[in-house]
Amino acid sequence: MTDSEGIGSMTYDFVKGNEAGKFTLNSNVLQINSVINLDSPDLDDVHYSLVVKAMDGGTPELTSTATVEVEINPVNENPDFSALTTPFIREVQESDAIGTNIATLTAVDNDYGTQGDVTYSLGYVTTPTTEVLTLDPETAVLKVATALDYETQDKVYEVTITATDGGGGSAVFTATVSIMDVNDNSPVFSPATYTASIDESTAQAGDSVITVAATDADDADYGSVEYIISAGNGDGVFTIGQTSGEITVQSTTSLDYETTTQYVLTVLGTDKATGADQRTSTVTVYVDVNPANEHDPVFTSPTSTPFAVTIDESAAVGDQLYTVLATDADSGSDGEIRYSITSGDGGKFNIDESTGVVYVADTLDKETLDTYTLAVRATDQGSTARTADVTLAVTVNDVNDNSPVCSPDVYTATLSEDVSEGTLVAWVLCTDRDADSTNNVLSYSITAGDTDGKFEVSSVGVVTVATGQNLDYETTTSYQLDVSVSDVSGVAVTAEVVVIVTGVNEFAPSFSASSYSATTDENQSAGTVVTFVAATDSDSGEDGTISYNITSGNDLSHFILDSSTGIISTAAVLDRETTSSYTLVVTADDGGTTLDTATVYITVGDLNDNAPSCDTFYSVLVPDNTLTDSIVVTVTCTDADISPNNAMSYSIVTGNTNNDFSIDSTGDVRVENTLDDAVTEFYTLEVWVTDGTVYTTVTYVYVQVQDASTTGLTFIPDNTYSFSVAENSAFGTAVGTVYAGVAGGQIAFSDSPITSSEDVVSYAISTATEHNGDQATTLFRIADSSSGAITVFFPPDRETDDAVQFVVVASSVGPPALSTEATIFVDIADENDNTPAFFSSFYSGECAYTSDFGQAIVTISATDADEGTNALLVYGESAEYPTLFELDTSTGNIRLVIDQTLEVGNAYLMTMTATDQGSPALSSQATVRVDAYNPYTTLIDIELAMTEDEFWTNKDTFLNEVTIILRTQYATARCGLAYVTRKDVSIITANRRRLLTTQGEVVARVYGVRNDNADTAAGINNNKEFFTDSEMLSIISGSGLTITDSIKVQDYDDGQTTTTWIQYPASIALVVLSCIFFVLLVILIIALIIWCRRKRNKGKISKRDSLKNRTEDKPEKQQRWSSPLVTAVTANNATKQPPPKRKADVVYVDRTGFDGEAVDEKSGREYYFNSRTGQRKWKDGLGGSAAVAVAAGKFRSSRNKPSTTAKTNNDDVETIPLDGTSFDGQARDPDTGRGYFFNSRTGERKWKD
Repeated sequence: MTDSEGIGSMTYDFVKGNEAGKFTLNSNVLQINSVINLDSPDLDDVHYSLVVKAMDGGTPELTSTATVEVEINPVNENPDFSALTTPFIREVQESDAIGTNIATLTAVDNDYGTQGDVTYSLGYVTTPTTEVLTLDPETAVLKVATALDYETQDKVYEVTITATDGGGGSAVFTATVSIMDVNDNSPVFSPATYTASIDESTAQAGDSVITVAATDADDADYGSVEYIISAGNGDGVFTIGQTSGEITVQSTTSLDYETTTQYVLTVLGTDKATGADQRTSTVTVYVDVNPANEHDPVFTSPTSTPFAVTIDESAAVGDQLYTVLATDADSGSDGEIRYSITSGDGGKFNIDESTGVVYVADTLDKETLDTYTLAVRATDQGSTARTADVTLAVTVNDVNDNSPVCSPDVYTATLSEDVSEGTLVAWVLCTDRDADSTNNVLSYSITAGDTDGKFEVSSVGVVTVATGQNLDYETTTSYQLDVSVSDVSGVAVTAEVVVIVTGVNEFAPSFSASSYSATTDENQSAGTVVTFVAATDSDSGEDGTISYNITSGNDLSHFILDSSTGIISTAAVLDRETTSSYTLVVTADDGGTTLDTATVYITVGDLNDNAPSCDTFYSVLVPDNTLTDSIVVTVTCTDADISPNNAMSYSIVTGNTNNDFSIDSTGDVRVENTLDDAVTEFYTLEVWVTDGTVYTTVTYVYVQVQDASTTGLTFIPDNTYSFSVAENSAFGTAVGTVYAGVAGGQIAFSDSPITSSEDVVSYAISTATEHNGDQATTLFRIADSSSGAITVFFPPDRETDDAVQFVVVASSVGPPALSTEATIFVDIADENDNTPAFFSSFYSGECAYTSDFGQAIVTISATDADEGTNALLVYGESAEYPTLFELDTSTGNIRLVIDQTLEVGNAYLMTMTATDQGSPALSSQATVRVDAYNPYTTLIDIELAMTEDEFWTNKDTFLNEVTIILRTQYATARCGLAYVTRKDVSIITANRRRLLTTQGEVVARVYGVRNDNADTAAGINNNKEFFTDSEMLSIISGSGLTITDSIKVQDYDDGQTTTTWIQYPASIALVVLSCIFFVLLVILIIALIIWCRRKRNKGKISKRDSLKNRTEDKPEKQQRWSSPLVTAVTANNATKQPPPKRKADVVYVDRTGFDGEAVDEKSGREYYFNSRTGQRKWKDGLGGSAAVAVAAGKFRSSRNKPSTTAKTNNDDVETIPLDGTSFDGQARDPDTGRGYFFNSRTGERKWKD
C-alpha cells in the first residue's frame, strides 16, 4: 500500500483476525509467528481472514484497511526428538530386574492425522554381544529385556531410537545406556592354599616369604582387594602387604623350629566396598620352619665323664656293656644322632650307631687288660655336623663264683588271721660271699606256696603280709612259702618260710569279782599263800587259757602271782611297819586284745616285832624350888607296832638318888622330893621302856638341879641342826625336831627337849628370801607350831636339789617377847628313781669281717641321774650274737671276739642294756647295729708323722677332716677308724711306694661310708654303703689334710706298671749273682779240696743272697723327704683272696707289749692283755688267741698264713727282734748311694747312717 502524498512513514497493524497472535507484521510483510504450530490438529481450519490497517503517520493521520486472506496448506513434517537432551545417557544397575524402565524416548510430531501417528524402533550403533534392552514401539519406553551381568556382558550400550510417523517421516535419536557394576562377587584366591618355608637360622626381618593374590570380578573398588593376616600369627613373626599380598618376616624373636615347626596363617582378602556390600574371602598359607643345626648333641646317659662302667670278663661277644644316650634339641636330620667309638676300645668293644648300645666285640681277659677308656662320640646328621664326646671308664670284673647262702634256710612264723597288711612275717637272712658289691646284691622273690598273693618280700628279704591282703584262718591255716634268693648271675637258692595262721580271740576273760580282800601277817616266810583270784574265759584252747599278772601296786616286788592258778603268795618277808597294806591291780589275759582287771586289797597283820623308839637322852634344867609332883620332862617314845603290840610301860632303873623322881605310864617324869642342888646337882636317870615281854628300850634323862636364884641358861644352845630325808618321801614324813626354851629372860635352841621353859615357845619356818623361804615352805612345814617337828610338805627330788638349807624361828609371847633363829640343813638322800638313759637309743658301727684289731667297734654309753650305787651302771651283753661279739660291762666297748668271722654285707642287730645297782635295779635298752665289710677292698692306710699319743689326742680332728673331704662328694658321708698302729720299722714294699720312715710314725686304717641312710633306727632296713679303697684314695689324695702344718698326701702307686722283669734292679742282681755263682762253681770243682771250706761258706752266702732276691718284691725307687708326711695307700689290692703279707709291714709284739692281766669270764682262764689294742694272750700257753699285732700294710688272712717269723719258746707268741742283729746282710741303694742292712728272711732294711 502506498501513500501518494508521501507524508510520514507507513505503519501497519492488525485490526481483526489475529486475536490469537499467530501472525506478525514486519513493515509491510506478513509473517507467521513461530509460536504457532501450524501442524496442530487443534486448528479449526487452515484459512485465516486478517483485516490490516495502514497508517501514514501524518496529521491527521490517515488510515486505510485491507483484508488479507491467508490459506495454510498442510505439509508432513518429520518427528522431532529435540525435546530430549543430548547426549542422552542413562545408567542401569546390573542387579535391576527384567522389565525395569530405563527411559522414555518419545519424539514430537505436530502433524495431525495419520501424519502425526509415530511408532518407535530400537537399534544399536555397535552390535552388542547380548541384546539386553527392549523398546516399547508405542510408548518409546526403553526397558531391561534380559538379566544383566556387568562382568560377562557389554558394559555400555549405544542405541538408536527411530521415530516414524504415518506420513513416512522419521527421526533418529541416539542414547547411551551404561550397565553399572554391583558388588556381587567375592575375592577369589588362586591357588586355594599356599605353602612356603623359612630358615630359622638365616631369616631376617623384611625377608619375603610368599605373595598371595586374589581376584574380584567386580569393577573398580569392588574389584580391588586388600589383604590382612587374620589368624595364625599370634607371636607376630609375619606381616603382609595390604595391597600387594606379599608376606614378609616381621620379627625373628619367636622364630624357633623347636617351638613351632609350622605356621598356619589365615589371610583375609577384602574388596573396597563399604558396609553390608563389602565381600571377603580367606586363604590358608602354610609356612614351614626349616630347622637349623644350632644345638650340639648332649649326653643324658651318662651324665658325667669319665663314666665308670664294669663288665665281667666272662661276657660273651655281643653282650651289652652300656647304652649311651644323647639328645639333640634340633629336629629332623639335625637332631638325628649317630654314635661311634673314636678310641680306646682295643678291638674289644663296638657300638650300635643308632641305639648307642656299647657291646663286646671280642673276648675279654682281665689278666691281659682290666681297664679300657672308650671315647664315645655322638654326631648329628646336619649338613654341618655337630658332635659331643663322653668317656666310658670300663673296668673288667672277675666272674661271680659264689652262690647265695641263707642261714637259716627254714623260717617259721605264727600270725593271727587279723594282722594288718605290712605285718612282718620273717626276715630271710641271706648273704653272698662275693666281695664285689655288684656280685653280692641279692634279689628275693616268692616262687611257690603263695598262689593267692597273700605275701610279698622286700629287696632285703623281709617277708610281710602283702598290701591289700589279709589272712583267713578258716580258708588256710598255714602256708609254706618258697623264697627264691638270687644274685646278679641268676644263681638262686631257696629258703622256706612256714607261716602258721591262728584264729582271733573272740571273748575277753572275766574275773569272778571286781575286787578281792585278804589279810596276812607280817614276817611270814616268802612263798606264804595270801589269797587267789579267778577268772573265766568262754574261748577254748589257747584263746581260753588265762594268764594272771600283777600290773601295779607291786613296785616292791613283795608278791608273786601264779600266772596259771591265780594264787597270790609273798615273794619277800613283809613288814607292816614299812607297808601296812597293798592294793594290787591284777589282770587276766587270754592273749587277746582285751584284758580284765581286778583289785586285790591285802592288809598286813601286825606282830610285835618292833622295840619302842625313844630319843637317846633327855636333858632338863630344874630349879631347886620345883614343887613335888611337878612334871619336869616327858619321855616320849613310839612303837611302830599297833595296838596291842605298841602299849608301852616306863620305869626308872638306876640313877634315881633318894627316889627324887618318878615316871608314870605316859612317860611323865615327876619330882617326888624336895630338890637341893647343894646335895645332888646332877641326876642320870636310866629309863627302861617296855612294850610287854618282847622288847625293852633304854634311854637316859639328864637332870640338872639349878639354884632358883640363878639367872640365865645353864645349858649350851646350838643353833644348827642337820637332818636327812629320803627323796620322794610322802607328805607328813618326819624330817627332824628342833627344841628351844626360855630361861633367865633368854630364848635359845637345844639339842634335846626342854620341859622347864619359863614361857611357851612356838616354831615357824622363816619365809624370808634370804633364808630360802620359798623353797623351804614348798618342801617342808611345821604342822604344830608348839612342837618344833619338821615334816615333808612336798616330796623332795634329790636330782633337783640334793640339800636344802633354811631357817626356823623360835619365839615366845613374853613378856618380854623373845625370838631366836636356827639354821637347818636337810640332806636329800638318793632313791633309785631314775632309769639309766642311753645317749642314743640306736648305735651304728662297722667292723672288718675277720681278725681283731683291738679297736672298739661301738661304745655304748648311758648316764643315771641318781648317785652312788644307784648311778653305778653295768652294761649287759646282747643275747643275739654271744659268740661273735664281746661287751666290756664297765666301759660299754663292743669288740669282735678273737678268731671269729663275720659275713661281709651283713648287718648284725643287738639289744644292749644298761642296769644300775640300786634296789630295785632299773635298766634301759639300746639297739646296736654292726655292719661287716671286707678290709681288703675297703680300708686304706694313712701314714701320719706323729706319735701314737699325739694321734689319739688329735683323733677326732683327723676323722672330722677326712669326713669333710668325703662330703665334698657325698653330703652325708663319714670316715671311720678301723684301728691305728705304730710304724716302728723302716720299710719298703713292692706294691706301695713308701719312704723309709723315722721312729714315731703311726698308720691309721680308715674306711668311708657314703651316707647316713643306715645310721638311725629309721634306716635299720637300709644297706650301709662303703667307699671302695680306690674311691677313698681318689678323693683323699691331694686333698690337703691339715692335721699338722707340715702334713701332705703322697702320690699313690698301685704297683700295676708293665715294666719287664729284667728292668728291675732285683732282676739284674739275680742275673749277676747267677753268673757269679756259675763261675764260683767251676772254680770250686777245679779246686775242690783246696777250696772245700770256702766253697761251703760261699754256698751259704749265695743261698741267703738268692733267697733274698727271691723273697724281695720288685724294688721301687725311694723318694727323698725331709718333712713329716701322710701317704694314703690301699690296705689291700681289690682281690678276692688276701695276697701274701709283706714281711717289712708286720711287727710282731712279744709279751712285753701286754700291760695287764685278767681272767676270762667264760672260760676262767687267765690271760695277759694290751690295754691299748685289746689283744689277749693266754697265760697257760695253750693258744687260742695268739698275740699278733698286724701293722701297716696288708691284712693277714686267717687261712693259709705263711710262717714268716722266728719262733720263741712261747708257741702262741710270734716275735722278731728289731735290733741290728736281725739283719744278716748289707747292700747299697743304687738310687741314693746310701748303705743299709737287710734281713734276707723278712726283707726289712735299716740305713747304716
